[in-house]
Parts: sequence; structure tokens; C-alpha cells
Amino acid sequence: MKQRTQVSKVSEVSEVSKVSNGAGAQEVPGGVGVPDATTIAFKPFENSIYDTHGLLRMMDDLALIERSLFRDKEGPISTKAKDFTTSSIISLFEDLEKTGLEPTSEQKQLKFLKDLEEYLKGLPQVKINLAFAPTDTFLEKLSNQISVVVGRKTLIDLVVNQYLVGGAEFEFRGKISKQTLEDKLGEVLGKLVGVGGSV
Repeated sequence: MKQRTQVSKVSEVSEVSKVSNGAGAQEVPGGVGVPDATTIAFKPFENSIYDTHGLLRMMDDLALIERSLFRDKEGPISTKAKDFTTSSIISLFEDLEKTGLEPTSEQKQLKFLKDLEEYLKGLPQVKINLAFAPTDTFLEKLSNQISVVVGRKTLIDLVVNQYLVGGAEFEFRGKISKQTLEDKLGEVLGKLVGVGGSV
């Protein structure tokens, strides 16, 4: 797969909403060193989300699980939370239990959940404006491609803008790249008008 390195129309953005909430998030360098057990335990959760909507659903599920930990139930998180949340996150915790990475005491389980929330909040995000609402498969592929370029799992903050004429606009860490048909047409027409007179 060829990666495109040229970016057109990149400009600084003076007032941009934070791309990621880095407060207390762990920095995991891409490919440097050996990740610790906690980071390894967080990977299945990280890999199950692709966009900010998925992140918000995950955060809601984790908040429900936190409240269910102290309801007079013993055992792993999946057992305590089974009646309070969705099966998709329960299966992630069941897989975690099999690896032996889930803490056993309630206090350590609560700390694990809080650390997981901070880790997920700290994932980088790229804002993408599209003219259409993409499928989940498209979002997953796009998130994976962007994550490869960034060198770390990156979530998509999607905005559907019906006024875009083909293509997409990307915003990451204060930089914007417009890859739209409207911009390309403007460039071509500008060259035609500038070179060949009026159209």
C-alpha cells in the first residue's frame, strides 16, 4: 500500500478545540520499548473503538461498571457488571480475565477502570469532515490507515457536512488539510483564468 506524503493546503489553526484530552493519559511511544502489563491490558479496549462515538459509548459502559463494582458481588469485573452493561464490553473483560491481567481486589479493579478511562481519553483524535455518513466498515478502515500514519491508535471525530463537494477535510493537532473536489476545481479554474483568460 502506497502512502501519500504530500499534503496540500495545510494551514495553522489558531483556536482549535483540543485534539485529544491529554490530562493524565499515558504516552505510549510507537514501537519503542516494551509496553507494561497495564498497557497490554488496555489494547483490546483501544482496538474495539474507531471514532469518538465509540469512545463515548465505551466511557458510558465503564462508568456503569464502576458503579456496579460495589454491589455486594465478588469476583471478576465481568461477573459484577454482567447485569448492568452490554455484552460487547463484558466479552472484553472476560478475555482479559483469561489472560490474568485483570486485578482481583475491588480497589485495584476500580483503579484499573479509572486508568483505562484516562488512557482512552488520551488517544489522539483526527477531525474529519465528510459530505456523507460513512459505514462502520469505512470508519474502521480509515481509522486503521490514519493510525498507521500517526504511529499510534487514532480515533476519528467525524463531522458530516452536506455542503462539501467531494473529498474530505482533515484536522490534526492544529493543522488542516483540505482534500476536496471543490478546492481542486478552484485551483484548476484559477489556473485557467490566470493563464488562458476568462472561462
